[in-house]
Amino acid sequence: MASGDQLIRSMWDKLSTLPGGKFAFSKMVGRIAPYTSTIHASVHELGDGHATISMNDRKHLRNHLKSIHAMALANLAEITTGLAVVYTLPKDSRGILIGLEVEFVKKGRGKITASCEFQPPSSFEEQIIKAPATLKNPDGEVVTRAIATWKIGRR
Repeated sequence: MASGDQLIRSMWDKLSTLPGGKFAFSKMVGRIAPYTSTIHASVHELGDGHATISMNDRKHLRNHLKSIHAMALANLAEITTGLAVVYTLPKDSRGILIGLEVEFVKKGRGKITASCEFQPPSSFEEQIIKAPATLKNPDGEVVTRAIATWKIGRR
């Protein structure tokens, strides 16, 4: 049986090429991390050191300013960096989020697409990885920047 981290890799690798597989994978992530499911994120790309994930602008995600709530944007940044990091890890390693710096650049409206790109480490001994996420609106404008700090190491 795959560990939780390896479950992400094996399920993505199996499902992402099938019709409806990315949708099924996105739902599975929401079941594994119930709080994350509140934003109804859709995983589009996932690989070693990168991920692209989006969320639609929904009424229940909005604040009093009629824009997407800051914590929904932070949630999207966290799941984007988290999947990119976890997918990258070998089966005998784990990652734990220990920090998240978030800068809200402008109001988030419309479908928001988050991307994370980082250089995977050459070794998975205990260390800190900084994984950046950039969230953009449908016009390609940056609405949020985040840097997630992940502690990785052997199980």
